[in-house]
Order: sequence, then structure tokens, then C-alpha cells
Amino acid sequence: MADKAWKAEERTVARMFGTSRALQKGTDTKEDIISDLFMVDVKLRKRWEIQRWYRELKDAARKKDKIPILSIREPGKRIRLAVVEIDYLVSIMKGASLLDD
Repeated sequence: MADKAWKAEERTVARMFGTSRALQKGTDTKEDIISDLFMVDVKLRKRWEIQRWYRELKDAARKKDKIPILSIREPGKRIRLAVVEIDYLVSIMKGASLLDD
């Protein structure tokens, strides 16, 4: 039987980090992949507004040979999130010896 798309996506992300999918049976955790350094929650959705903003930023960054990073924050909240393509993140981490090649 073929995997559900979200399970396949979790496996793909886990492989990128050199680890495996966390198997949760009736647990309350958000952790989708096993990692000592990160807690990764994988979402597979058709469209978010963030994707459009990121696509526009990526197009502009490509013209200047830069890595696009989208910073988002809710008004009145202190937490800022950085949106970066996972391939860029993994490359940066490998360059800093945080992941094995």
C-alpha cells in the first residue's frame, strides 16, 4: 500500500537531516522527525500566503545571487519567524559541520 503524501513528506525531510521519521502512536507531540538539535513539524498544504511572499523574494534574491530569508511576525507579538528553503538550511548546516554529509 502506498504511503499517504504527508508521511512521504515527513520521510523526505527526515532524510535531508540525516535522520528518520518519529513514530507517534497517540502521542501529543509536534515532533515529526527525530533530531537532537531541532523539533521539526512537517506540514503539507497546497497554498499559504507565505509561499507567494517567499516566491517574490526568491525571484529578487536570485537576481543578486543571495539566499532569500522571509521574516514574519504578528503585530504585538515578540516572536519572529524566519522562512528559508530547507535545502538552503541543510547546506548551511553542513557547511558549519552541524550535519554529516
